[in-house]
Amino acid sequence: MRATKGLRHWNAGIANDSDFWAASFPSDDMSLLPGIPNSMKVGSIRFGLSLLSGGGAGIDFRLVPCINPSGSTTYQQFCLSGYATGTGGLDTPFPIGLRTEILFHPLAADT
Repeated sequence: MRATKGLRHWNAGIANDSDFWAASFPSDDMSLLPGIPNSMKVGSIRFGLSLLSGGGAGIDFRLVPCINPSGSTTYQQFCLSGYATGTGGLDTPFPIGLRTEILFHPLAADT
């Protein structure tokens, strides 16, 4: 599935020393993934990112606990953890499936 013609609400990225993005896969050859069942975990993905300027929503976020790649807890505005999967032969624009959970907590407009 692709989303198009939407409006950008947030920009997230690396803004300080505690922010991170980490992914691990068993191979650098992504052409193997379409043949792997989409129920099979083939790698891990984890990030803890900050809200950057340039988004259109004007919303701020509380810090949420996030486990970084070394296993320590940090506090980030966006925290994602999950894993990659194969696509099981599905015709997708990307050779990879994702099963992830993202944690963020917008501040109410009046707080």
